[in-house]
Amino acid sequence: MINVDQYPVLKSLLWDMQNVSELSEADAYLYYESRWRFVDEAEMTQAEHALLQELIKTEGKGVFVPSG
Repeated sequence: MINVDQYPVLKSLLWDMQNVSELSEADAYLYYESRWRFVDEAEMTQAEHALLQELIKTEGKGVFVPSG
């Protein structure tokens, strides 16, 4: 499980979900991918970039197709 409070951009992507503090890796990947158009990469910390890269590797099998 991923603690969304540790990843500010991911947390911002959950605007329609109240009181969510954890997401599965699969759900986090899906939110990044489906809501990528709302991401400002400059706001992502190094830890969040690392998380996203790991999610792309494990959940996306090396593929990331952001919606735009």
